[in-house]
Amino acid sequence: MHDLARRVARTAYDRLGGMVALNLLWDLIILPWALAAYALIVGTVVVGGGPGLRLTAWLVAVELVLFSAPTALVCAAAGEWLDGRGVDLRHLVRTRARALVRAQVLGAAAASAAAVLGVNAVFYSNMGGWVGSALAGLMLWMLLGLQLVALYLLPAAVAPHTSGLVSALRQAAALAAGNLRFSGALLVLFAAIAAAGLASGVGLLVGLASVNGLLLTAAYRQLLAGQGAAPPRRRRDLLRPYEA
Repeated sequence: MHDLARRVARTAYDRLGGMVALNLLWDLIILPWALAAYALIVGTVVVGGGPGLRLTAWLVAVELVLFSAPTALVCAAAGEWLDGRGVDLRHLVRTRARALVRAQVLGAAAASAAAVLGVNAVFYSNMGGWVGSALAGLMLWMLLGLQLVALYLLPAAVAPHTSGLVSALRQAAALAAGNLRFSGALLVLFAAIAAAGLASGVGLLVGLASVNGLLLTAAYRQLLAGQGAAPPRRRRDLLRPYEA
């Protein structure tokens, strides 16, 4: 984790201007997702959801925003910076269009799964008794596991060697399951950056998305490097440099 923090800090220092500019662009294009998240939170309050449901709504709302196609674009740009290259956004969007759609599908699936697990946890906790408590606890553990997997979904989705949704999901799950302690620390750091950005307002404008995108991409690549060589690429991907 210390090596990861140093690499992220060094890259952020070298690419500070680009990261701020990309974060400002993210602030603009994320508006539809932010409005959907706001509607979810307000809707939960209007229908009279209890504390458990409101907490679930906040979690799902945050995931809708952070695990989205605009954030996946930031992860793709972070891969360029980590490789020492500049970012051409038009080229990036054109060459990663399918990957961005893939990332959005995976992000929406993760948010939907979080909603189901959260609602089930609330339902079982209201049952009472040891059976209800045990089932609620199981749902919460599954929810935690889902968050660990979600950390690697976007970097895996935009990597050129990823051939589809199942491939990205399998790789993210394997990295989370094989590196539980690292993934747990990464989740805490990711959540802390997100919370600081949302609370400060300034961080939301100039650093929340770009720093977290860089963090997740660097962590993803560090774990892949620890496994040895990167996963096999498709034939057409051998014609261009690795851009994860």
